[in-house]
Amino acid sequence: MKVFLFLLFSFALVLSACVSHNSPEVQNISPPSTVLCSIAVLPLVNDSDYQQGGVIVYRIFVSELHKVKGLTISQEGDVRKLYRQMRIGPKDTPSLDDLKILADRLRVQGFVRGRIVKMREDKGRLEARPILALNLRMINAATGRTMMTIYNSRRGEDYRSIMHFGVVNTITELARVVSDEIIRQWFPAGEVKCQ
Repeated sequence: MKVFLFLLFSFALVLSACVSHNSPEVQNISPPSTVLCSIAVLPLVNDSDYQQGGVIVYRIFVSELHKVKGLTISQEGDVRKLYRQMRIGPKDTPSLDDLKILADRLRVQGFVRGRIVKMREDKGRLEARPILALNLRMINAATGRTMMTIYNSRRGEDYRSIMHFGVVNTITELARVVSDEIIRQWFPAGEVKCQ
């Protein structure tokens, strides 16, 4: 019996050493007072050294956002075309007048604007270790006021369940998981009730 308890204790100790204890650094500030049924995701500002990071995270975030039932999302090409027509640079913050024009032409009630703070894929001996930190804001198009802000900083190792199971090894998979976490914070029911 003592040998069995010793083996059980040793096994539990080994498993607990392999499990990640990091909790997500997610903050949700000022939940929305109005429901937005149509939004446009504005180009993400890439402050990281990862080339094309803004485009990668943008497209993954929009594809995850399409899973929210009842939410209409403007096409990336339409947003970029209007940015060019209005001479707004991808790193520029649109003014309130610009937001109103964008909202009118895209027929949206709100915007998602964001910044990639950190994006990196460190190469280990056997696996890659991706890191992603991003800050997103949901903006009411009529008022230009920020309705919600969220910051999420994660590593691929944060999803470790037992030993090496669950570890996210690519930056695109980490971007998908982080986007899904943010969307679940903004839309807990997974749908928007629009009339």
